Amino acid sequence: RLHRWLALAVGMMLPVWFATGMVLSFQPFPILGQGAKWAAAEPLRLAPGTAFQPFSRTSSAAELRRIRLVSIDGTDRFLIQQSDGHTRAFDARTGRALAPIDAALAGRIAAAFAGLAVRAVEGPIEQDRWTVHDKYLLHRPLFRVRLADDAGTVLYLSAATGEVLQRTTARQRGWNQVGALLHWLNLGNLRAHFEAWHFTIRSVATLALVLTLSGITIG
Repeated sequence: RLHRWLALAVGMMLPVWFATGMVLSFQPFPILGQGAKWAAAEPLRLAPGTAFQPFSRTSSAAELRRIRLVSIDGTDRFLIQQSDGHTRAFDARTGRALAPIDAALAGRIAAAFAGLAVRAVEGPIEQDRWTVHDKYLLHRPLFRVRLADDAGTVLYLSAATGEVLQRTTARQRGWNQVGALLHWLNLGNLRAHFEAWHFTIRSVATLALVLTLSGITIG
């Protein structure tokens, strides 16, 4: 009886997990790797004797975890990760804290990063299915920039710093709709609520394991 009712409740998840796992093996979830970021990064234009101020007078060195020097839209910036995990942008030459970027600047940054024209800029948004992972939490809100190419490329930029964080194509999104998103139950707004999503994944997987073991016992 236990096996029968579990089969009705969660049995279909077993073939779904198998099929989506196969897709996921050949088409992983899109990630913009560090190497790709460096390859497309705007080069620094440093003149001899250039002086920098790494942070504003209102910041304390004890609050800093990591400092990176980058060039975004022609401006040298220090991206400073603070003790709370958030990253703030400062003008590298003056030490002045920079305001969040707007949609127009997000479009220019994305166009320079990809070397393509911009079709549309959306946001700022908190997240979507391609930026729901916890690693994007401290970079939100984000701008979603659609590029004018045949691949249907979409870039995601941090509104706080102007960094390009994620890149997807139409092919990746299509395969992951029937791959990673189903496999991880990244459906609707469930994944945005980590505790509820984590409980659901654990519960369904445990019930599926009980279903399998009870079936083996009956067999």
